[in-house]
Amino acid sequence: MELTLEDFWTRILPPRSPIHETQPATDLRGWSTNPTIDVAGDFIEAPLVSASNHDLPACSVLLVSAPGAVGKTTLAKKLCAGTGSVYVDLASAGTVGANTLIGGLHRASLLSAWSEGNLALIIDALDEARMRVTEASFLDFLSEVSHLASAESRHPRVVLFGRTGAIEDATLWLGAEGLREEQVGVMEIDFYGVDKSEEFAETVLRSLRDDANRIPPGEVERRAIKLVLQELREQTAAEGQRFAGYAPVLRAVAERVDEEPGNLQLFINDIGNNPQDSPITLTTIAAGILKREQRKVSVLSPDVPAALLSQLYRPDEQLDRLSSELYGTPLPSIPAGLTPQQTTTYEAALDSWMQEHPFLDGKGNASCAVFEAHVCAHALLRHGSATALTKQLELGRKANPFLLELYRDSSSIAANDQAAVPAEHVGVLYSSVRSRLSRGDWANLEVSEAGEGSPLEFEIRIGRGTDERPLYEGLADAGRSLKFGPDLEDVHIDAPSGLDVEVGAGSAYVSVVTPVTIVCRTLMIHGMEMAVAGRLEGEQEGTDLAFLSAQGLIADIQKVPRIHGETVTLEVDWNWEETTYPYPWTGHEPAVTAASSSDPDIEEIHRRLRKFVVVCKAGVGRLGRHASKFENNRMGRGWGRRVLEALVEEGVFRKTDQVYYLDTSRLAEVTGFTYGDCRRGGSTQASVAFARRLLESTPR
Repeated sequence: MELTLEDFWTRILPPRSPIHETQPATDLRGWSTNPTIDVAGDFIEAPLVSASNHDLPACSVLLVSAPGAVGKTTLAKKLCAGTGSVYVDLASAGTVGANTLIGGLHRASLLSAWSEGNLALIIDALDEARMRVTEASFLDFLSEVSHLASAESRHPRVVLFGRTGAIEDATLWLGAEGLREEQVGVMEIDFYGVDKSEEFAETVLRSLRDDANRIPPGEVERRAIKLVLQELREQTAAEGQRFAGYAPVLRAVAERVDEEPGNLQLFINDIGNNPQDSPITLTTIAAGILKREQRKVSVLSPDVPAALLSQLYRPDEQLDRLSSELYGTPLPSIPAGLTPQQTTTYEAALDSWMQEHPFLDGKGNASCAVFEAHVCAHALLRHGSATALTKQLELGRKANPFLLELYRDSSSIAANDQAAVPAEHVGVLYSSVRSRLSRGDWANLEVSEAGEGSPLEFEIRIGRGTDERPLYEGLADAGRSLKFGPDLEDVHIDAPSGLDVEVGAGSAYVSVVTPVTIVCRTLMIHGMEMAVAGRLEGEQEGTDLAFLSAQGLIADIQKVPRIHGETVTLEVDWNWEETTYPYPWTGHEPAVTAASSSDPDIEEIHRRLRKFVVVCKAGVGRLGRHASKFENNRMGRGWGRRVLEALVEEGVFRKTDQVYYLDTSRLAEVTGFTYGDCRRGGSTQASVAFARRLLESTPR
């Protein structure tokens, strides 16, 4: 049996009777036999699924849960319109307690119809009612629900709608009030599937056009909706159908298509032909939902002047309040200009709006990972939230896969390429990228010093085989820590003078997957244990090396690091004379201390030489890197371009099919370096000779 109005509800709830015609509405606030249904377009029933194994028609009471803004109220009202039920809106009715329902039935002159079995109660906004009373009063109310529901009947006659958290609490309390487990049926409003999602968005678009007396949507609009939703499903594959089947998202899609200026066919072409520069992004959809939520302030008129309404509940204010809910950041102040009475009215409205916000699930969490990423990005950028940062670090490989995109698009950094990203954010952004990789994909992070006192340069790239592209690159402020969670993989950091690195925040272990190079000022390692493994074990010399070097070490590690794989190597280079942490690292000290040159030009040539070598990847069968990486401005800065030309002339690199392949044998002959040596730093007699030849052959 499908849990639809036609196949389920009309079979288990009492049919409509003359009472609904003779008494279309009651005078009791919050009670109605014919509630007004406010829905954009035709009603498209959201799917309902059973959350229990019980026979739902045989249950005494049914509980319907869902996150905010998925259409609980609309569904509840439709049930009343199609059956012999009374709609009870606890958000607008009086506070609940003992005899709330019996008293309401009596005052609405519906008690006899109830006693005769001609009515069912559809009770909405259970979560809002819970907020307004003490626990004792709420338990009294649920005790009455239990009493009414347990009366003799072949079908349920009480249906409760609420947010997920309130429904879970009510399930427990109803059991405590004497209802057996099999008497309480729990249902969940699910997200729309592919076909229903498109149908829902089209009905909203039709309603928008009807309201504005414009031409109704046709085939072009349907095609646009289909492509937009397809784009969103691809962008949020980790969410399955959840995000692209969420009612607020579908409304935002309809409004986006409706607002598209000019030729809609060009809009469709942009989506289909330019997937990297699509006009549809998670940020634009989320922003559309926030703008739509702001329209709720219209209910405050005329109590609040129209001139002030536009200043209330703006998207930034909503994000501030959501950030406070999820991460404990300060609540925003009430916008100036309101009288004390208007402020009271607005604060009361905020309590209701925030509890039902589409970004929240009613249990103190975000309703989906996309909205969580949007709020987290705001908390990080607007408030510098340590709580948001810590939560993301602790997730490790389970990091939010959408954080980077929402972070990049929702900050001033997006509008100013020279603005520096806080260094402590780079690690969680990289974790966000790694969490959404598919089998065969790779990602890496490179961080280096541009010069003493200058911001750090960082770059996150993704690829598959020899195909790759930069995903995010920019500057990170020096003088602050680069922080990582417990998992470190494919990271190269070369910042010996101006960067502290922190690994393993909030975890009892640190997992390192080679290749990894960290050369920094101070290295902090949390956790009690460390394990080192190789993703590409034994495929190419040097790619299975983890090299950690720092002027100072702060570590909690108490056991010798575990090495997984015969060819996997861990090497650490501390200040061995001054460090108080020789154990458990003594077995991983390099045999030879890396040397350096006092000539700044020779030292810079070495840095660039090593950089070209260590960024090579082994996933293509040979060590190499796509030309787009080698030939970009960042790699070519200073001596970079000349170093690459010389390495090609010497046969160390050979360019084939837009890939620079590394010849490790030729590298050793020309520079005396192995791939691993380049990760460790330093110089050799051969490498110094190479640098001097380059200096002598380059015009000044």
